Amino acid sequence: MDRFSAICSLCLVVPLFGQAADSAVIHFSAKVQGPASNIYTADAQGRIVVLTNGRYWRDLQPALSSQGVLAFVSNRRDDTRIELEKYTEHYQLFIIRPESEAPVQLSADEGSAFMPAFSPQGELLAYKQLSDAGETLKMVDMASGQTSSLWRSEVINGYSWSPQGKLLTIAAVSDGHSRLLRYDVATEASHTLLSYTLEPADKQACVFDAPNWSPDGRYLAFICQSISPPHTRQLWLYDPQEQQAQVLSPESLYVQGSVDWHPDSQQMLVAALQEFSFSYDEQLRDKVYQGDMGIFAFSVAGEAKRLSDSQGMHREPRYSPDGNEIAYLYSPKLGEAHALELRVIAAEGEDGVSRTLFPKVAPSSTLAWR
Repeated sequence: MDRFSAICSLCLVVPLFGQAADSAVIHFSAKVQGPASNIYTADAQGRIVVLTNGRYWRDLQPALSSQGVLAFVSNRRDDTRIELEKYTEHYQLFIIRPESEAPVQLSADEGSAFMPAFSPQGELLAYKQLSDAGETLKMVDMASGQTSSLWRSEVINGYSWSPQGKLLTIAAVSDGHSRLLRYDVATEASHTLLSYTLEPADKQACVFDAPNWSPDGRYLAFICQSISPPHTRQLWLYDPQEQQAQVLSPESLYVQGSVDWHPDSQQMLVAALQEFSFSYDEQLRDKVYQGDMGIFAFSVAGEAKRLSDSQGMHREPRYSPDGNEIAYLYSPKLGEAHALELRVIAAEGEDGVSRTLFPKVAPSSTLAWR
């Protein structure tokens, strides 16, 4: 209690399951000591719940199922000594069920597990395994505990469950091709939606990333990064009925991270670099960044609006479940940050007003608001 109060005197620590069952909370990775991070939640009033506790490991990428099961990846192990070379560590998949506070390890893969994603009904849990042989999309049946391998590729940049929970859309790179494909978890059948041959001479070729279905299943949003100058990274929208894709964001915005949908399936949130450049200052012996990373909303019709007014870095924008607010991670400067602030603004935009819910979020944190 004292350690946490020193981080944020305005925050209130409540018991692990002390919040009302119907209250919407933001899951994130709090920075606790050195490189260590734990999974916390914050509600709209700034009340904080500590879900995992430990100063020896990093708990990252929280995902919550519709049945209240928390999944996350962690480098926790029996040997509690902190390993400063964090990139040499292995991460495995863990869950915490609503009736228990103890994390249970689900994976024991060679290499590391990342990017847990529950199916809409919470019956299946997808994750990505990284190894020297490449990347494998795997799936855990939450009832039986059985794990199966779904898709192997050189690189898997993201995946998204269809609202019905029977199909996964995968962004993958293999054999010189970037593909956006649909995979049926029941029949194991796959179908390519979009594909590019990654040849520098092809000015249209791009690498697909971060696919995400709209809540009503009408549209698929994703990011496409070109492999030829000027190396744009833009938001796209795919219409499965028309079997057509269109670019939504201009080349001047370099879209970052992932795409989040408004509950009405008509708008998307992204973070994007604008007027960005950097150089190395020999006197300062450090990188100097110009521009900022803002929050932008795009409609399915292609209308765009910047929602953040302040300068600096705005990451991981997420709509609240009712669509009335937006949570994001903030630093006043671009570049590397030792910790980020968890902030909330109205869905209409910042307009100079934001609330800080937590002051010390791990730089590698993602957000999940349910």
